[in-house]
Amino acid sequence: MKNIFVLILLLSSNQFFSQKIKIQLTDKDNIPVENAQIFSDSTIIDKTNSKGFFSVNTKKYDKIIIVKEDYYDTIISLEKMTNKIQIRKIKAILLEEVIVTNFKVENILDSVYKNIKTLKNISFTSNLHFYNIEVV
Repeated sequence: MKNIFVLILLLSSNQFFSQKIKIQLTDKDNIPVENAQIFSDSTIIDKTNSKGFFSVNTKKYDKIIIVKEDYYDTIISLEKMTNKIQIRKIKAILLEEVIVTNFKVENILDSVYKNIKTLKNISFTSNLHFYNIEVV
């Protein structure tokens, strides 16, 4: 009887020390975000289910990165972790002009290199970037 009690205590103690918490991911309208990937460094640690829930071990990771298409990639420190996280959608950007060409990338880069002096006078807006990241 004593051995069974010790075995149950050992098996349940893992749950007490793991500090795994369940978190719901929603958008600003409180709609669950499905199939968002949860990363720590470059490793996928979980994925949200159809109700937006995922689990994370707070002892194992110090921050997580939430990645979902059409949403800002969000970095969250576990110090600020709550049971519900909201992420923001990326707003559409109105393009004034789009030029479609059949140039090769090498030709375009050569053209940019040749015209670099004229490009120095152009001020780019802050909307030009490759990644959308929001640090929470």
